[in-house]
Order: sequence, then C-alpha cells, then structure tokens
Amino acid sequence: MWALVILMVASGLGAADIIPDPSFDGDGLTTTKIGAGRDEARAIAVQDDGKIIVAGQSGDPDNSEMAVIRYLPDGTIDSEFSFIGGSLIGNGFGSDGVRAIQLDPDGRIVLGGYATENFVTYGALVRLLDDGRLDYNFGEQGVVLFSDHESDFFDIELAADNQVVVIGSTGSGDERTPLIARFAPDGSLDESFGDSGFHIYPDVQGELHGLAEIQGEGLVAGGYALDDQQKKQLLLLRLTDDGSIDETFADQGLLSVNDVDSEIDVHDVNVLPDGRLVAVGETIADDGLSSIMVSRFLADGSPDTGLSETGILHYDIGEESRAYGVSVLDDGVILATGYRQDSGDKNTVILRLESLGNKLREIDLAELSDVSAELGEEVTEILKISALQIEDGS
Repeated sequence: MWALVILMVASGLGAADIIPDPSFDGDGLTTTKIGAGRDEARAIAVQDDGKIIVAGQSGDPDNSEMAVIRYLPDGTIDSEFSFIGGSLIGNGFGSDGVRAIQLDPDGRIVLGGYATENFVTYGALVRLLDDGRLDYNFGEQGVVLFSDHESDFFDIELAADNQVVVIGSTGSGDERTPLIARFAPDGSLDESFGDSGFHIYPDVQGELHGLAEIQGEGLVAGGYALDDQQKKQLLLLRLTDDGSIDETFADQGLLSVNDVDSEIDVHDVNVLPDGRLVAVGETIADDGLSSIMVSRFLADGSPDTGLSETGILHYDIGEESRAYGVSVLDDGVILATGYRQDSGDKNTVILRLESLGNKLREIDLAELSDVSAELGEEVTEILKISALQIEDGS
C-alpha cells in the first residue's frame, strides 16, 4: 500500500539546526491514505497563507485518478478544500494524474498532467479556485485536454497575464516527440505562440521533462532525445518569449549531447543569475543502473568548461541514484534533490554544488542535524517542505 507523505523540517534558533518540525502534525511528518490503491505525490506548492497543496494520483497504475489535497500549516487536512478528482476526465477507465502545480496571482491553482479518454492519453490542464472547486472559466468546466495529439504534460510555467506554458511529449510508446505549448487564460491554445499555439519537433524522438523561464529572454526546456542507436542523450530546447525558436542557442535552438559510456535523461532545468543553464537528471549505464547527472551550459548552449570539458558531471553515490528537481540560490549555488538506493532502501538526498570549485555536498534527510551547520539559512528555506513518496512498511 502506498500513501502520500509530507515531511516538514525547521531550523533551530541561532545554531541553524534542521530538525523535524513538531508544530507540523506533532512530529514533522504526515501521511494520508486517499484510495484503495497506491497514492503518489508528484507536485507541491505553498500558498502565501502557508497552506500546502500536494497533487499526484491515486489508484492502480492502469486505472488511477487525479488527486489533490490541501493541508493547513500545522499538517492537518484542510476540510474547506473541496477538490474531487474521480469524475473529472473521460469515462472513468485508464490512468489520470498530476505532475506539476503552479499558483497564479489570483490565488487559483493550475495543475498539469495527463488524462485518459476513450483509452487514449492526452496532456491535461486543470484550474481550481482557491477553495478547490473547478474554475468553470477555464477550458471545459475547468479542464483542458490537448486532444489534437496523444500526449503527456510533464511541467508547466505561468507566463504573463496567466498564460500557461506546458512541456511534454506527443505520441505513444517509444515513438514520442517533444512538445511545448502555451494556453491563454481561458484555456484555449494561444495561437500567437509558436506554430498556432505549440511546437512539435518531428525530427526528434524523445520527451521534455523540465521547464524554466529565462527572465525577459524566453524559455528553456530539458529532457532526452534518442540517437541512432536508440540511446537517450541530453536534450535542451530554447525558445523566445513569443514561442519562436531561439536560433542563437546551440544548433538552431536545440542542444543534444551524447555520452559514449551511458545514456542521459534530464528531469529538471533552471537558470543561474548570470544566465547559465543548469540541468539535472540521471545517467544510465548499460546494466540499467542510474547515477545523478548535473550539467551546466552557457547561455548560447556551449558547455561550461568550468564544470567539466562537456559541461556534465556524474555522481555515483549508491547502487542507484537520480535527481528530479533543481533550485538555484541568489549566489549561484545549485541544489538538486532526488534519491539514492543502497541495499534495497531508497533515501531522499539533496546535493549542493558550490559555484566555486564545483564541490558537491550530499545530504541525507535522516542526517540533517549533523550537516545543518554547513548549509545555512538559505538551504533551510529550501528544505522547509519536501514531498516524499514511500511504501508502507519499507
């Protein structure tokens, strides 16, 4: 049985200790069982009033439903939040789920993910009012399906005037093509963006998983592309604000990087204060085991040789490890979060990459109090709320 788990940690006064926050559900940890199947938290957001929104899916892998829960700052479920996901999409058969959350300036909640209708999966957007009810001014009763193509949305960003930018892929199975699209505030495709609202890259076989806005200069997205041997290679795309391909970036807006010894998959991207691009994810060896990948590129797509000759670093910190998210601090420090597996156990880790010397510091949540003095208050803020997925009894 799987359940949604939220962990809150807090800093101690003066000593910058990081410990489970007892004001959050008594011990810093809350677990919520939603349905009869397994529950997975995929995205988290915090409102200005401190309420915590967690979203993902509930049910069996081939018959799941979108799940969204809001917690009060003390870790109890907010009974005034009224989202009901089971009857939202299609005929009730197939897999639906949320992968990303954004909060707009009006307090509405925008969810990005996927939904199944008539046994075909489409990228899906859902917009909720502050109280969890569907926003009927968005799409069809609060729901938008990208039904032009079989598709999946992996990440979303809010642009000016509550426009929603999404990235993911179209197609099915191994025949998938990167997708990036922009929707107007009413949920319709923004036809001023790209090619009638979206870009599909028919010459690239792969997916986009992470999206970031470059302030005043467009968007960058990361994922993977398959090479001629069907191996995953690092993929970055860059667009201008209007959705045009940024031809000053790499090879006409597209960067793909091979690794002769392993495959590469990008799970998230971000932008440093000086405009350099950061991508994190995994490298996959021939035996199928993965290790954490951190890469850094200049604004024009060339590798940051201050990191390595290729701009890519690999960190083998266990039997298997991956990075799923990346944050950038004002001083250029990179924080990546993911997991490592040793002797069958998976543990959440946070990696800190210093801007000088490319020093990496690994943090296991179970040992936060031992390393907190090295982290400082900025990292404490990043750690205050973490969404974890665990298996009961593991």
